[in-house]
Amino acid sequence: MSHDSRCDALANKIGRVSKLKTIVIIAGLLTLVTGCAGGTPAPGDGSDGAPGTASTAPQSGDAADDAVAGDARFSIDHITSCGQVEPMVASYVEGLALYDDMVDEWGVYCRWDMAEGETDFANARSVSVTLTPLEADEPQPDPSGVVRMGGEVIDDAWLAARGGVASSVGVTTSVAGALSTTVWVPGVEAMIGGGRWGDMPALDGPAAIEVVKGLVREAR
Repeated sequence: MSHDSRCDALANKIGRVSKLKTIVIIAGLLTLVTGCAGGTPAPGDGSDGAPGTASTAPQSGDAADDAVAGDARFSIDHITSCGQVEPMVASYVEGLALYDDMVDEWGVYCRWDMAEGETDFANARSVSVTLTPLEADEPQPDPSGVVRMGGEVIDDAWLAARGGVASSVGVTTSVAGALSTTVWVPGVEAMIGGGRWGDMPALDGPAAIEVVKGLVREAR
């Protein structure tokens, strides 16, 4: 699948999302712009300014951890529904409802949002996971464009050892912060929409990497 095709597919998926809050739409558009401009989205841990450290990230799956550094290629072929994705984001989607559950030739798209009739505005949040399969010869994206746009590359030893790269773009309001993180590994590109919401666990850049590590599998 070409880079342009993936961008068209992502644009189509974003167009189908009707219930995202404004703050998350902004983050999603930033991801689309930076990704289609030829770079990985700008990352910013945003919590304490120290990239690569996450205290709220879930534990990654054994399959990803067993990958051979430098030679790994990853797949999402085993994922057939968002029910397999939700355990990796469970602490971030607590109290939310699943609105999008799409698995097709373009990959996987899952979105959790505030439930209909919800009155607790602590649940005025949105979390999304997009996983896109890549061609075997897909080159690693250059995140320098993201950095120029104000984003930040996230340092992660596991990712670097496997030829991957990650970055996040964030926006902040007086009540919350939204982050859109792109994680690229050979074979898969992931976009994780999250942020920081009061006392809820923060789905920031390093936490998004852990989510992706738990979802991808080494291709055999």
